Amino acid sequence: MENGLEALRPYIGQELSMVPSPVAHWLKGILQEISENGMKIAFTVREDMTNPARILHGGIIATMLDDIMGISVMVKHNPDLSTFYSTVNLHVDYLASTREGATVIASSNIIKAGNKIANVEGWLHDGSGKMLAHATCNMLKVEMRT
Repeated sequence: MENGLEALRPYIGQELSMVPSPVAHWLKGILQEISENGMKIAFTVREDMTNPARILHGGIIATMLDDIMGISVMVKHNPDLSTFYSTVNLHVDYLASTREGATVIASSNIIKAGNKIANVEGWLHDGSGKMLAHATCNMLKVEMRT
């Protein structure tokens, strides 16, 4: 079976419609890079992602980071989708804001993945490279239920 990394490489530059995450489909991220330990995804901040001040909502930032970290672990450690990695904890530091219409880049790095728990780190930057948020999480490997 083709590993998840190689399966996603042809989709660089395309929307993440091929992954099984409905949240990823809603976010409409564009795969920028993929490597052994992480990936980069670009998102356009839409009106439905903003708060009343028209800045990117903190919950959406957390969702973007949680999703990219989860996809990274799935791609590396579960290409056949027989198991799932569920977020055990998620810590996000919000460092700056951005507005509707902006492009943001989420990136991830798998720090350590054991038999049951994966520790992952994520960042969100704006188009100029300014860091908007930093996240860490632990994910638990569980059996996929149908």
